[in-house]
Amino acid sequence: MSTTTREAIPPRLKVLKLHHLPKLWHMESFYNCPKLKTDHLEARDAMNIQEIAVDKAWWDLLEWDNPTLSRKFDEHVVRNQAQNEYTFHNVRLFSFKSIQKATNNFNTKLGSGGFSSDYKGTLENGTLVVAKVLRHGQGDVSLESMINIMSRIKHRNVVEFVGCCVEGDHRIIVYEFAGDRRLDQLLFDSNTKDVELSWPRRASICLGVARGLEYLHIGVSRRVVHRDVKPSNVLIDEHYNPKIVDFEIAHLFDDDASHHSGTICGTLHYMDPEYFTTGRFTEKVDVYGFGMLLLEVITGRKAMEFLREDRDITLVNWVWEHRESDRVLEVVDPRLSEFSEDEVMRFIHVALFCVQVSSDLRPSMSEVLLMLSGGYDFNKKALRKPEPEFPTHETG
Repeated sequence: MSTTTREAIPPRLKVLKLHHLPKLWHMESFYNCPKLKTDHLEARDAMNIQEIAVDKAWWDLLEWDNPTLSRKFDEHVVRNQAQNEYTFHNVRLFSFKSIQKATNNFNTKLGSGGFSSDYKGTLENGTLVVAKVLRHGQGDVSLESMINIMSRIKHRNVVEFVGCCVEGDHRIIVYEFAGDRRLDQLLFDSNTKDVELSWPRRASICLGVARGLEYLHIGVSRRVVHRDVKPSNVLIDEHYNPKIVDFEIAHLFDDDASHHSGTICGTLHYMDPEYFTTGRFTEKVDVYGFGMLLLEVITGRKAMEFLREDRDITLVNWVWEHRESDRVLEVVDPRLSEFSEDEVMRFIHVALFCVQVSSDLRPSMSEVLLMLSGGYDFNKKALRKPEPEFPTHETG
């Protein structure tokens, strides 16, 4: 690899210190990107990069507004080559102007949460997308994590990543538009009560979510734990195909060990109680969330309803009570006039396995899929009724 002195760098390039850049990509990524002028790299070796010469257009696109950072650069730039879109190590980078145009100045808001707001848009090629605008304060850590996770994923039951915008203070994730209906809306929103959500359709949705989670846990080069599995984080497309969305608090694992979280993140009623009390988590937190999702799909009732009713019982305990008194089919959503009793009983059984307090007792998502399909010996796993106590406040 050739090197060059600072004075030999052409005027249209500028030198930047990598350790000052927000770490959106691993250092070795720079070597694999043809857009970068690798013949002007100043580096001792691939793992000890100190400086790199980057085309001015790239810098304009990123546009990090940092006075301290700016003083670190050579001021050799004499022309502006900024464009609306680039591909950087297989990640499409959009300018803020192009996102504004695609969303018609953020005109169609699809929803918002604690970390971001979502807007519908159309790219120049006609592709429908969602622009997820991160709240100020989420910063580069959340963006880095989401890019690192979503750019690895490609599965029919997980929303597909398109690109991002990192211009100025703007932090925007762009992903495929898979419909504007979420599972919780189909289950609980009175405005969608005319939508036919039959049992076969519900069962198919649950199986799709299970496949998506199994893929995240074992189908990616590094395990992905979503940490916020719930009906509102499942998009339903026009063919009632489910897609898992919202990876703001997802975590990427390097090994099979558990991870300790300094901040407990998630949503009450779907949060693994073991994670809540210890701060440690594995992919079993997603299994717990999936179990709660299953119970809500089967019963047509929100877990939070039980707290609103000021009852000393949870959705899980309510289902357990009916199971122990041989009335378990009474928990089924009354809107379901026809369903397979054997299949519903099996799905309830699987849900109760998933929401056991001890993560060691919960099945993996691969086992969950076998259970749901009827190809699993339930005697292999112990099933224990949980205690009624549960955290009564939400964190995130």
